Amino acid sequence: MLPALLRTIFLMVSLSTWFPSQALAADSLEKANSKARAFIQQTMQEQRIPGLQLAVVKKGQIVLLENYGLANVENRVPVTSKTLFPINSATKSFTGVAMMQLIQDGRVDLDAPLSRYLDNVPTTWRAVRIRQLLGHTSGLPEIIDSQGSFGGAPEPEAWSAAEARPLEAQPGERFLTTRPITACCHGSSSS
Repeated sequence: MLPALLRTIFLMVSLSTWFPSQALAADSLEKANSKARAFIQQTMQEQRIPGLQLAVVKKGQIVLLENYGLANVENRVPVTSKTLFPINSATKSFTGVAMMQLIQDGRVDLDAPLSRYLDNVPTTWRAVRIRQLLGHTSGLPEIIDSQGSFGGAPEPEAWSAAEARPLEAQPGERFLTTRPITACCHGSSSS
């Protein structure tokens, strides 16, 4: 069985290649939507996907918007239009691609310090290089708890507490999979 993230990516890639060809062959939008629903249900069953939200957009218009399955299997909570799915580490890929595009465009320098792009970062963080931040060798401390905040504190208090935390290691010294970037980006941007 594929891990959940890989199943989701598989479904997204399958849909992105399947929908255009099916939409062209369909006699009507409803026929295309009917085929899409059948495809989603079959794929969910085959790949053991417990739940998902689907939006099909054609020429800037939403032509199909539906929810399928369960958001929480254990408690049998259905997916609704208000369901927020955790994306966890999937954002690392998007962040990496976006940063490399900025680097390619000359808007970000991999070897520049973090402080070139963000104001008001703690003094100990200022020498951290963008390359180190992206490669998890920044040494920045873990500052986000399992609920997505710093000890459940409101953002200003969490930021103050984060600023006071020491580095886990010197920048570039060792690999640490911490999640400091969310909070470090709280500082006002200088660009």
